[in-house]
Amino acid sequence: MSFLSVSKRLIIITVFMLGIVAVIGCATTDSDPMATRLAAMSDEELISYYHGINDRLKEIQQGTRDADRQGTVTEQDQLAKMPYIIGGEAWALEQKRERVSRELSRRNLKP
Repeated sequence: MSFLSVSKRLIIITVFMLGIVAVIGCATTDSDPMATRLAAMSDEELISYYHGINDRLKEIQQGTRDADRQGTVTEQDQLAKMPYIIGGEAWALEQKRERVSRELSRRNLKP
């Protein structure tokens, strides 16, 4: 009888310890990998990344203007093709550009 109670205690203690390790592991994991990535970039890399985002946004804007000028009407899902809606490529790039801009300001850099 005492053997069973000892093994039950060991199981309970083991499960409890694994739970604590899991909670500590999750608490120490960086929940924002973008911030870690930006902080790890050198000044030159960060400025280059900012310019790359701007260049892609200009390409998207030019493509949108060209499609408007040509009167292009796509037959497929209109919302999925619009780059500036929430979740679209341009929207995501603008969010990234804002974060990069804040990191540049934090480092006192101008693109």
